[in-house]
Amino acid sequence: MPLYVRAGSIVPIGPTIQYTSEGTSLPVEIHVYKGNDGSFLWYDDEGDNYNYEKGAYSTISLHWEDENNHLVIEARQGTYPSMKTSTELVLTIISGEGENVAQKEITYW
Repeated sequence: MPLYVRAGSIVPIGPTIQYTSEGTSLPVEIHVYKGNDGSFLWYDDEGDNYNYEKGAYSTISLHWEDENNHLVIEARQGTYPSMKTSTELVLTIISGEGENVAQKEITYW
């Protein structure tokens, strides 16, 4: 199956879980698609309540600098009960000859 990804995209891929309460100690893959600068805001919360409405969540900003082949991962902002203190990341940088795809509007029924 073809995968269409914009150059500079940062795509996190986590392990498969059935429920947010499962948790996992497996690493999160970070796929960076070369060809342009890009950014991603990683949002995380408890996943099983509405405490995020009261500010119980965290974010991490990731920025890809294509010219330097450099991924900047900023410090986590925010906190919530039961937040993991660390997460193992596996970085995959994907390059290659992409193909431009013309943009068109598609309506799904």
